[in-house]
Amino acid sequence: MIATAFWHPDGTPMSAQQFMESLFGKLPDFFKDEAELRALWSIPDTRKKLLEGLSDKGFGHDKLTEMQRIISAENSDLFDVLAYVAYALPPLTREERATRAKVSISKQFSSKQQSFWNLSSPIMWASGLMSLIRINLRRCFA
Repeated sequence: MIATAFWHPDGTPMSAQQFMESLFGKLPDFFKDEAELRALWSIPDTRKKLLEGLSDKGFGHDKLTEMQRIISAENSDLFDVLAYVAYALPPLTREERATRAKVSISKQFSSKQQSFWNLSSPIMWASGLMSLIRINLRRCFA
């Protein structure tokens, strides 16, 4: 069994609950409200900068994915972890989020854009939005 250890910046161990409280206290440094979190998350470059900033403060990908497991959101995106910690929003699974988006996409986007959605959504369901960061998109279409 693999376990993730959580550490204070001073090097002392901390519980998952303490980690979540620490993360909650730092999130206002990165976004002021849910709307700003959504705006940052919706653009791959700003999402990447947000995640890099969180990592620099001790909240790296491994820690966030462990928090994802702790809150039983393994099938949700890291956005949902951040929204849960910051605003107590219930996590949506990737499939639930994609299904909701599909309704909107079918009304607002061209057939070409819908084709891209149909291609990319299974990738997102399988591995999350991290798989759709700009660098990875190039690999999908190479």
